[in-house]
Amino acid sequence: MLPETPDSAANYFHDYCFYQDKLRINNQPVRRSPKQGTMSLNLLRTEEIAVTYYQWTPFIIFLQVGMCVLPSIVWKMFGLHYFYGRDFATIIRSLVDKKGDEKLDSDDADFELEARETHRWLQLKKREPFGMCTTMSFYVLTKWLTSISLLAQFYMMAKIYAEGELLWGVHVSN
Repeated sequence: MLPETPDSAANYFHDYCFYQDKLRINNQPVRRSPKQGTMSLNLLRTEEIAVTYYQWTPFIIFLQVGMCVLPSIVWKMFGLHYFYGRDFATIIRSLVDKKGDEKLDSDDADFELEARETHRWLQLKKREPFGMCTTMSFYVLTKWLTSISLLAQFYMMAKIYAEGELLWGVHVSN
């Protein structure tokens, strides 16, 4: 049976043990370092050091992975596959393979005929009345989303680990 503790002590224990340290520190005097960022060192004795960290730090990595994958998922779900069906990439690959195959007759008229048939098939199959203009606009939007995601990740890392300094780490090279 646990002894009853006041709410402030329970909150302190919860904040200290769950959010900051996974280490169990014995009842010893702890001198805090002046840095109060995401990670700091606590000196227990001259030879012992306990590392202070927050348990939510790994979730930052998952957030960054999600930010990297999001533009790709958006493109796969709403991009080329949405406007022209799932077989468009296969058609392009087959045309490239046929053009590169030297065993076949490399008459340009055959490729023009096949390209016209493919274009007619795409016109019948497409779901969007605006055609490739919409697809290309969506592609450019996806590329901008990727760039914004990378800049947001850099800003997030600077804000969390370098206290908002965007040139963090530059002073090390001097």
